[in-house]
Amino acid sequence: MLGGSSLLRLWPQGFIVRSNASGSLNPTSLAASTMAPMQPRTKSVVGTTPTDRNESISRRSFVTGLKLIIRLYSTLKWERRKRLICQELIGWKPDIICLQEVDRYYDLLSIMEKNGYAGSYKRRTGHATDGCALFWRATTFRLLEGESIEFRMFGLRDNVAQLSVFEMCRADSRRVLVGNIHVLFNPSRGDIKLGQIRLLLQRAHALSEKWGNIPVVLVGDFNSTPQSAVYKFLSSSELNVTLYDRRYLSGQIPMRRPFVLIDGCLNYSWSGEQVNIATGSPNRTIVEHPLKLNSSYLTVKGSARTRGSHGEPLATTYHSRFLGTVDYLWYSDGLFPTRVLDTPPVDMLRKTGGLPSKKLGSDHLALVSEFAFKKAEGKLKPTPYQDPHQTYPFSN
Repeated sequence: MLGGSSLLRLWPQGFIVRSNASGSLNPTSLAASTMAPMQPRTKSVVGTTPTDRNESISRRSFVTGLKLIIRLYSTLKWERRKRLICQELIGWKPDIICLQEVDRYYDLLSIMEKNGYAGSYKRRTGHATDGCALFWRATTFRLLEGESIEFRMFGLRDNVAQLSVFEMCRADSRRVLVGNIHVLFNPSRGDIKLGQIRLLLQRAHALSEKWGNIPVVLVGDFNSTPQSAVYKFLSSSELNVTLYDRRYLSGQIPMRRPFVLIDGCLNYSWSGEQVNIATGSPNRTIVEHPLKLNSSYLTVKGSARTRGSHGEPLATTYHSRFLGTVDYLWYSDGLFPTRVLDTPPVDMLRKTGGLPSKKLGSDHLALVSEFAFKKAEGKLKPTPYQDPHQTYPFSN
């Protein structure tokens, strides 16, 4: 499966994203020699671009969430999945693409290079065959510095993360730090999840400071729901771990039936070793991170048909064991999301029977956000969401 993909678009000053009369993003058809024309997942893009063209901003866009672990699906072979995935990725014309659970990176790289992208890849440690991949439009961004994190070196299993510093290829070049992560899946090991995220955020902050406190975008599959303690940690910058049951920090309960969401806090003792894994110190029960993060999808309001009471999409993945949201697109000060691509309503998603499907190549939905670089005094606000007519490749 291609598990998660996030697409980011950051546009130069005065350049407006391609749109139709309803404000929808329209994917551009790929060259016939490379790929068949793409069908957009939705014509709906939430939010709008600023009306003041003289505002000191730059826009670019991101994609996160598509995962590429390849499994034996009887109805969808890899060659077809690869075509569907690349149609979607390239069709939205993103500047930066972040992927998780990629085990056929070079298959994708050959296609992405033909379409003007450069890429980097970090395979998971141990016996895993997948990893994280990142692509960027070579004519728009140059890579200044890149590094990866092997969490096994810190006793945090075999997951990995990528951190990349990009500079725009223009005279007034802006810089942005992009983090790409796939967090441990096991719902019961919330201490390891927090440990992995904490290390990523600490290193991202250090790199941001090194390059002049540049803004940060963090994307990926966090394997945690919007109601979870993990989500609270990301959004509020701190968490007292002893107030939560370690087994349920991700908001999921492992059961024979699909995972279900839980609310509230459960009492469950933490050992000194588990506290040390989560917080970095056996004597410190509060885990903190130095970044002030906001969620793109929470910032840009959406429809009740596609968003939960928490403001995040109702679902970013759908398979036999889970239907819900575990993928996010976070940003720090210095950026502002002007638009996001809304996800399908759950009733439409259920009609697929699960992902991947005949028209969607990943078992996760792509998250797409358009960002603006802004000055400290800039006050950009997306307009309230209007629920237009939506169409999806799998709707009848």
